[in-house]
Amino acid sequence: MPRKPEPSFRVKEIIWDLAATAGTENLSALYKDLDYKLERLRQSEDEGFFEDTPDIRTIQRIIEVDINRLAPEVVVSKLPPHAWRLRRDYEEIKQLAKGSIEAKPETLGKGGLGEDKQREQISQVLVTDDRHRALMLHSEAIKKAINTWVEKLRPPSDEELRDAWKGKLNGWGVITEVTANGHGSATPAMGKHPLYDSLRHHLVPPVVEEGFWEKSSQVVDLALSFQSGATAIYSELSKAAEQRSGFGIITESWQAEPVTGLTTDFIQTLYEHALGITDFGSWTHSAWAALWPTTGGLIVTWPNEGVRLLQHFGLDPFIQETYWPLEGGPFMLPRHSKERIAYGDASLVSPCRVAFLLCFGTKVIATAFLLEQLTPPEEAHRAIMADCASWQKAGSLMRTRKGLDSLSHELQNALESAACETSFPGRCARCP
Repeated sequence: MPRKPEPSFRVKEIIWDLAATAGTENLSALYKDLDYKLERLRQSEDEGFFEDTPDIRTIQRIIEVDINRLAPEVVVSKLPPHAWRLRRDYEEIKQLAKGSIEAKPETLGKGGLGEDKQREQISQVLVTDDRHRALMLHSEAIKKAINTWVEKLRPPSDEELRDAWKGKLNGWGVITEVTANGHGSATPAMGKHPLYDSLRHHLVPPVVEEGFWEKSSQVVDLALSFQSGATAIYSELSKAAEQRSGFGIITESWQAEPVTGLTTDFIQTLYEHALGITDFGSWTHSAWAALWPTTGGLIVTWPNEGVRLLQHFGLDPFIQETYWPLEGGPFMLPRHSKERIAYGDASLVSPCRVAFLLCFGTKVIATAFLLEQLTPPEEAHRAIMADCASWQKAGSLMRTRKGLDSLSHELQNALESAACETSFPGRCARCP
């Protein structure tokens, strides 16, 4: 396990101040006070402070050992008088402070250093030490910011891409949004990170290649182009589906009662196929009957049973099994010719309302009151699926996605290499 870095003199000063003010009897309480003060510093963007809170053992060592290792001149010049009480030579420290108001004449006469010069040299040593530590901490903070950026550059998951048409996406290191009227915006996912501006000053050659930031801007532009394209394609598919099927898109839930129209999964499957998100090569279209008993619930069965019920012939005697899936599980269709699927409080002896379902795989993509009414939506779905293969807009969007994957991966590699550096060129506003 890597050893934690030694606390800076600044942190030690805070510890000594707390110990002198609140006492050292309860180190646990002192630790909580210290953690609170340091957390406020860490959250302050103006401070540029990133140190962790030392553990109780380290705090005790700083109070009992470290302060006594300081030269008396350092204690007098750097620490407030109330903190001197932590020293074992407190009385000598007071005498030193009293006698250091004026330089001793004999010391000056022998070529020694006066009080002002002595304090100046002590301060120079401390400033040099603190600046070195501050530089180390700043470099560590830059590395953490780089690693955060690497994570944000990941491509969006398939699940996130499936919802991209809704107008929002976070992937490839970019947050994009497209409104209903077509206006879009894209911002770097690191844009609000407190060290993003610092990265612009430090991620320069030879740490990264010359065109690094230009490629970063390209990712932002391409991500917005993809988001706008995904939203536009979904809208075009919705219009094409309605025109070619003759059905409207239903907004209410078909599970609750019989309705006629296309479900949102009709458009969703076309959208995922157009963008290459899901491989539907093995999926097939199928028709089913849906029954809504007056007792509630839903029954999904074979079309022949639905036709029999509409003709008042009763249930199909060849379908002898009824299966109730676990509540909250995935939607199921009958697995063999003698099975029907029942959901909720469905009862076979109750009068039923009847409609028919068009499925693609296990997705219900259209519903109708008559079985023959499912033919136009099925033909429309097949035709649009086939058209997507030669649809230039869909092909262009798929190429944009692949380009984003490639470019974001290239940026990730560059950043991972940069995170291995021990120091960074350039200077930012937060540099010590």
